[in-house]
Amino acid sequence: MLTLDDTPSPNLIRGYSAAEIRLPDRTLRASCLIGVDRVIEPWRPRAVDELVAADLELVFAQGASVVLLAMPAPVAFPSPLIRGAFGERRVGLEVMELGAACRTFNVLVQERRSVLGAFLIR
Repeated sequence: MLTLDDTPSPNLIRGYSAAEIRLPDRTLRASCLIGVDRVIEPWRPRAVDELVAADLELVFAQGASVVLLAMPAPVAFPSPLIRGAFGERRVGLEVMELGAACRTFNVLVQERRSVLGAFLIR
């Protein structure tokens, strides 16, 4: 039996570099949030040490169960305050190099997981 899949097509990442992320319909050249069905750009922080609690309001408003915080190498971890905010809300946080995060994001989207990519582009 065949059934029509009428779910919106997900945002899959088609390519990336340290300066951009390529989606099927556009290229993003600033920090952004990418969800299964939405893109929010620009997102204020450009580096992990610029992240403040106010930046997370938009992240948490997307309702994802896991957030991939991605940046070009070298990878740096956010402050304990930022990491703690994820724990308080029971939202998973994975800090990853940009390429690994793009690949992981695509896999999780295709598995229909509730994922948000928080991409820091310099």
